[in-house]
Amino acid sequence: MHTPHANVGLRTSDLGHRKDDRSPSVRSPLSEVLSRLGLPLFLFGTSLFALLLISFTVILPHFTRFDLGGRALSASAVGDYRDQLRAQIKDAEEKRDDFLLPSHDAVYDQLRTRRTDAPDIVSIRKSIISIASAAAVQKDAIVFRVMRIDARKETVHMEGTVRNSGPRSMTVLAQVVEALHSAPFTAELSSPLFERKEEPAGVFHSPFSFDITLRSDATH
Repeated sequence: MHTPHANVGLRTSDLGHRKDDRSPSVRSPLSEVLSRLGLPLFLFGTSLFALLLISFTVILPHFTRFDLGGRALSASAVGDYRDQLRAQIKDAEEKRDDFLLPSHDAVYDQLRTRRTDAPDIVSIRKSIISIASAAAVQKDAIVFRVMRIDARKETVHMEGTVRNSGPRSMTVLAQVVEALHSAPFTAELSSPLFERKEEPAGVFHSPFSFDITLRSDATH
């Protein structure tokens, strides 16, 4: 036979074990903090992302636009506009250089060759006046009214008169013609008509008109 005390002891032991099984588990402090901050952190991150997205797509483009030539350009489009302007400037500079320095143009080469081969008009004119004045002895004896130099035909047409030489006006004219005929730039000289005219006041003069053909090898 079992005694009642034995049964009571077993039940008490069983109750003790069951009571220990129902005791709550202890959570770590880090897990507790993360569980409490998870939702606020998620809401904050979502709000920050939304604000940055709105700023990047709406606010920043509005404040970073530039007015260039009547066009509102964004910051990214300014670089493309700058490259486009540089290309246009470079093209304009090349066209300007081709216009001002046409070194590869056939017409320009022809004109330059013609200019190089043409006689030096200023030098020839000075030489004619200097030779004529020296031959006439008197500086103001020869008066040139016309001196027309044709660079293409290489000719010089002269008209004028011999004054202030008295009755020797024809002699002075002959001296001038001879000096010009012997000049290094003269290939041929057409002899003028020698005449002496007397004005009412007793002043003599000899008008002249003649042409000089220039030497090509002496005028370049």
